[in-house]
Amino acid sequence: MEIKDMEKGKAYIRINPRYNPHNTNMDWSYTREIMIFDGMSETGNPIMHRQSESIFTSALGNEPRERNCTQGWMPAEIIWNGPKTDMSAWEGKTIIQVQPILINPGVMYRRIIKKPGRIRYLATPSVEKRDIFDRHYMNNPVKLLSATEYHLVVEENDHQVILDQRYIRIDSWALYNE
Repeated sequence: MEIKDMEKGKAYIRINPRYNPHNTNMDWSYTREIMIFDGMSETGNPIMHRQSESIFTSALGNEPRERNCTQGWMPAEIIWNGPKTDMSAWEGKTIIQVQPILINPGVMYRRIIKKPGRIRYLATPSVEKRDIFDRHYMNNPVKLLSATEYHLVVEENDHQVILDQRYIRIDSWALYNE
């Protein structure tokens, strides 16, 4: 969906990350939270605010602000009505995570190696950062409410939690037998 097609006052969520060239990681901003579209900025970026109160809104406020994410937005109903996956057969059942989910791989940086007559770029792994995994749901069974190609929606402690594409692999989960 193009930003120009978004309607003021409607709820949207991002369905895919974008590459962040500043740290060579993927930017998953707004793929786990529903945003309300408030209009367009002069620079062509969406102006949005969060639908729900959160840690971010209590610390930073929830006034409409320009967001630099211009691609991958879809109407928020996609978390319920998007293309279904194999995990959809488990909707309404309790599931548990059986594998850690890679959230943030170690950053790759470029180091310049100068050789006579030319410059050669060599990608080397960063020693400052390590892979970050989410193991939260390995000890915390949750009820699966929706499973689409873009999101899982689970119920945790009577709250709905939206999980992004990193969580949708069926081999990362199993049915939980109490």
